[in-house]
Amino acid sequence: MGRGLEAGRAALLAPVDVSRGPTVRGAGGIVHRRNADGEPEVLLVHRPRYDDWSLPKGKADPGERDEETALREVE
Repeated sequence: MGRGLEAGRAALLAPVDVSRGPTVRGAGGIVHRRNADGEPEVLLVHRPRYDDWSLPKGKADPGERDEETALREVE
């Protein structure tokens, strides 16, 4: 059983060559506030297509600066 864990860990730590594919620029942000009780809240976005939750983020439009992308995606 120990070998299986080691093999899984090695696969997760294996180097990945990201230079082969096209560059995709994206940006986003963390939106947070304190609720009425003073507890922190963080905005998450539900993506029904993937049935997951994530921070607001997205791909940059052509010619768009990173800051503009982040603001658009958070808005």
